[in-house]
Amino acid sequence: MNKKYTFFSTLSIILLLVSTAYAQSFYINLETRYRAPIIKTTLGPRITNAGQPNESISEVRGSFGKGVGLNAEFGYMFNQHFGFGLNVEYVAGIKTLAEEISSGNSLDESIAGVRRLYLTPTFTVEGGQSPLKPYAKIGVVLPTAGHVNGFRTSNDPSLLDPLIDILFPDAQSFTANSKVNGQFSVGFQGLLGVKLKVNASISAFANVGFTVSNLPRERFVVNEAILVDADGNAIDVLPLLSLGGQWMYTEYVDEINLQELQDQMAAGATAFADNPPFDLSNPTTISEQFVATFTDLQTYYGTEAFPHKELKIDSNFNSLIFGVGLSYTLGGKRQKAE
Repeated sequence: MNKKYTFFSTLSIILLLVSTAYAQSFYINLETRYRAPIIKTTLGPRITNAGQPNESISEVRGSFGKGVGLNAEFGYMFNQHFGFGLNVEYVAGIKTLAEEISSGNSLDESIAGVRRLYLTPTFTVEGGQSPLKPYAKIGVVLPTAGHVNGFRTSNDPSLLDPLIDILFPDAQSFTANSKVNGQFSVGFQGLLGVKLKVNASISAFANVGFTVSNLPRERFVVNEAILVDADGNAIDVLPLLSLGGQWMYTEYVDEINLQELQDQMAAGATAFADNPPFDLSNPTTISEQFVATFTDLQTYYGTEAFPHKELKIDSNFNSLIFGVGLSYTLGGKRQKAE
């Protein structure tokens, strides 16, 4: 018993001496990061020679994690080797191809642009006492805000749905804007780097690392859908998306109850019948004329009040990190205790 007590007492004294051998200090790191895609997954379909005998279907693979980030870390070094910090990083994603349909000179493609804010609590380990120090960081990635903007363009709207050729035979192009929000998730981040001491308070550093982060979708909202005819007239076709099996407002869930889904659809149709958005006997726009004609369109299902439901899917935000920055130590130079 005495030997165990002596051992733990000695160990505690050694740890205390190590932790007090250097002055404790706060620090601020300011860093610019480039994020490259890693662990690519399927983002969407790639269809070539669409509608032709030699049509082929493959995958668009990539990651929404690609982009440029600005990171600020606010931390505290307990001693010369160990510290803890909180990283706040804003990432502006580089536009990423998500879907593509082509046939001859006809092309329909969907491009995604990402805006995200990450909070990452990080544990730091530094080595050595020379001006050039290696270090490692590990942390938990918490996406706290942001979304994916979608931009769809087509120079041949019939690639979207053959029904467009029937309803709008003179349609020349199509554009749509959408937004996807993600649910809360937890990721992982690791970094290896070196730090060069410039003076008593400032150091320059560089690092490489990775982030593993897959965000489940929460909702998908189509904000705009426009057809342009041969005369250059823009036609709002947002209310007509359901004819092609698309919806203005979609929520992602863990499971779908078919009876509840049918009840939701019925409620959306009833709400439309009780309070239509315009006088069905006197439509004024092309879209209103189609809504007045097709009873399948006379519903509020697929809107925020009566959202369409789909099973939850993950979006890939995995990335490889390359970062450079400056570190400022608050409290002056660390000195050995006398």
